[in-house]
Amino acid sequence: MRYFTAIAECGSFSEAANRLHVAQSALSRHAKALEAELGVSLLERLPRGVTVTPSGTVLLERAPPPALGAVPQGDIAADQVNLRDYDPDAGYVRIEVQSGGPRMLVYCENYHENWRPLLDGQETEMYRANYAWRAVFVPAGEHVVEFRYRSARVVFFRAVTLLSLGIALALGLWDYRRSPAVESSSAS
Repeated sequence: MRYFTAIAECGSFSEAANRLHVAQSALSRHAKALEAELGVSLLERLPRGVTVTPSGTVLLERAPPPALGAVPQGDIAADQVNLRDYDPDAGYVRIEVQSGGPRMLVYCENYHENWRPLLDGQETEMYRANYAWRAVFVPAGEHVVEFRYRSARVVFFRAVTLLSLGIALALGLWDYRRSPAVESSSAS
């Protein structure tokens, strides 16, 4: 990953090789092996350097939907993303997206399997992007993407906590009601 990042930042295999102190041929072989492993072209090799392809812009843990395509569609400059609601305590994020073509929305917060993505109110697939972030496929047009945090463990432990609190209150109330009766009978 460090090699690919250096190539993308430098825009050249030779400059990246100098920065990393490795042979240019080894760097080239590493980039080709990464592309073969992922099954996509990450770098466009030009006569005077390299540029990152749309597939190389974000690294996903698995192949994106075919509708995304290899080449961006529509006017990227007109795309808009607006964060509308963000409540980390409630586990809720709402984002409005307007795009001229199919896109991957990358949300730069930690990926965790307990986050549930919704696209226009319907569950959708979530991707791990750049090894750490959340990503969702968004078709062309105006859409609302929501992330909701749902954990069975959190629900279970909340229920156990409430049950324990209820039992403690019931025992305290029972003890409180019993205590005056004991004191009044010993006083007579």
